[in-house]
Amino acid sequence: MSHAGESPSPAQATDRSRPPGTSLTAADFRRMLRAASAWLDQHADAIDAINVFPVPDGDTGRNMAQTLRAAADATEEFTAETTAATTAETTAEAATAQPPDAPLGDLARRAADAALLGARGNSGVILSQWLRGLALALAGHAQAETALLADTLARASDSAYASIEKPREGTILSVARAAADCGPHASHFSIAAALRAAVERAEIAVARTPQQMPLLAQAGVVDSGAQGLAVVLAGLERGLSGADLGPAANFGQIRSDWLAGATPHAHSHGSYGSYGFCTEFVLRGETLSLQRIRAALDPLGDSMIVAGDEHLARVHLHTDTPQAAFDAGRRFGAIDRCTTDDMDARHQQLVGERTPGAPVITVAAIAVASGDGFAQLFRDFGASIVAGGPTLNPSPAEILAAARASGGTDILVLPNDPNVIAAARQAATLAADSSLTLHVVPTQSQPAAVAALAAWDRTAAPRESSHRMTRAAVALLTGAITHAARPIDKPLPLRRGQPFAMLGREIVAAAQSPQAALVDLVARMLVARGNDSAELLTIYTGQIDPSPPSAATPPVDLHTSLTAAIPALAERGVEIEVVIGGQPHYPFLLSLE
Repeated sequence: MSHAGESPSPAQATDRSRPPGTSLTAADFRRMLRAASAWLDQHADAIDAINVFPVPDGDTGRNMAQTLRAAADATEEFTAETTAATTAETTAEAATAQPPDAPLGDLARRAADAALLGARGNSGVILSQWLRGLALALAGHAQAETALLADTLARASDSAYASIEKPREGTILSVARAAADCGPHASHFSIAAALRAAVERAEIAVARTPQQMPLLAQAGVVDSGAQGLAVVLAGLERGLSGADLGPAANFGQIRSDWLAGATPHAHSHGSYGSYGFCTEFVLRGETLSLQRIRAALDPLGDSMIVAGDEHLARVHLHTDTPQAAFDAGRRFGAIDRCTTDDMDARHQQLVGERTPGAPVITVAAIAVASGDGFAQLFRDFGASIVAGGPTLNPSPAEILAAARASGGTDILVLPNDPNVIAAARQAATLAADSSLTLHVVPTQSQPAAVAALAAWDRTAAPRESSHRMTRAAVALLTGAITHAARPIDKPLPLRRGQPFAMLGREIVAAAQSPQAALVDLVARMLVARGNDSAELLTIYTGQIDPSPPSAATPPVDLHTSLTAAIPALAERGVEIEVVIGGQPHYPFLLSLE
């Protein structure tokens, strides 16, 4: 400290103009993103409850949470890869060539790429573009000073606006722009102060959304996407400071009378009175033109977002003709991750849940899910979700809690793993003294649960439904590709990390890659079916390889590779369907029916 009458030293002067905490590292960003993802997960239901624009279908919170979770997971994976690569270096020169933690810009780019691939829904894709703007501004930077953070937030806002053909104020875009204005002379205060200012401006912008969009005022809520981004920013701030997340907030609920009377706005792409289908896909190519893609899709629908670059683009469109949108996309490159969501059905479901006097649900279903893709599949069939999987088996208490939350009096329980069946039956015993009756459908895999839910007859008695669903699950031939967690000798010798194939619960083959194991397994499944008709082979994709890749490789066209390797598929007329399951530990799960 300088005494009265003394001039401050250069170091003291620097400290006064730039206080501690003015540098953001990759480790900071990873921690912030993980906290923001957890904070958004906690608020997903509250955000869904106020989802009005562009369609009141109650999924904005879940879509944004899925998108940010993909980004956060990618930063953890990238950090593990970087650490492993650094540890593998043996010379002193190589050991000092790169720090154990990746540069901030590289980490941000990995997060943005993962968010683009994992994005769901209108707000999810916009959030992925906001993250992409962050990454573009941070490119080439090992760390970020406070002034750069302010510029980064501005770049994120610009990127979000640029992804939308017809931007609307009173939405997530307004919050992105407000957050970018985190105060004058940003270089003179800390990263934490800048984030605090961004959060405060975001919350003010959220409160203003009903003034900017009368539709929101009529429904009695703020914009759900705007609220979602404000939650993300608050989570980033908490992650930087290390503060506890605390309990989730309640953002209110749509007025039930408004929701019951809500009708689709007039549009040019289809019949009046229909919300159409939320249609999404990923487009890959060498010289993609986002402008040309937008021009081709514009006549087909609205709420269009085309985000990405010349090599990878994410397309979101509300349309009455999803197949026409997919066909239009194929003119520019290879498409995958194609999804369609009936928004009219989702809206009607939401109306039924929120409108007084709606019929009481008597029979419900809950399914143990591992992977975002499977969770969404089960939801599409009308089941509630219990998080679980091979390394995270839910307890009887968790299953019972989900059954109580389902709203039904008779609940069909799909455990989807042999190790969970006993817990499900114990939950059924615990429920016997209450007004609930749990019917355990002993599914041993997630593909079997898909078959069981497809056979669910909601008009049948619960016990009859349980028997029918069990028969459908048992009749399905299932398989899996995974990696050996440790070396084993029997029934086949496997080294740690080696891919191998399972037919049902039996280990049947080892291979050098998951794809090679897949080819072997499919051939064995056809033989196992014998002369029985095999009409549909469904492949649920998960994490392909847990080890760091040596180089970027193009996505494998499973349909082409399998039909080339196994002529019997074409000879027997077996249709191949590839679905994104998102399951960990299993690169591929299969079913043959």
